[in-house]
Amino acid sequence: MDNLCFINDSLQVRVSNACSDAGFYRPNIISASAGGANAAFAITPLDEAEFLELRIYDRWGDQVFVSEDVNRPWNGLVKGTLGQPGVYVYIVKAFCPETDKAYYFTGDVTLVK
Repeated sequence: MDNLCFINDSLQVRVSNACSDAGFYRPNIISASAGGANAAFAITPLDEAEFLELRIYDRWGDQVFVSEDVNRPWNGLVKGTLGQPGVYVYIVKAFCPETDKAYYFTGDVTLVK
């Protein structure tokens, strides 16, 4: 009989089919008046087909921006003029291919001058 050596080990794997905001890049600060790379707020998904809608609200809960186009960022304008510096809240509606349903995630972005 051969001298065989066996090693036993275990591996625990957790599989989740729930989608999350992990596949979406979004900045947390924009400077619309300065121009350049940080001049607009855009949601950048790993898969553009998963993006459905972006809504942005001011501190009083008034909607200041809405878009169903992933390539249309918010440029900081509110009713045609540059918005007040401060924190704005966003809600993203996304599509989860694993569940074939829409889901939402939220966050905030700070507008500076």
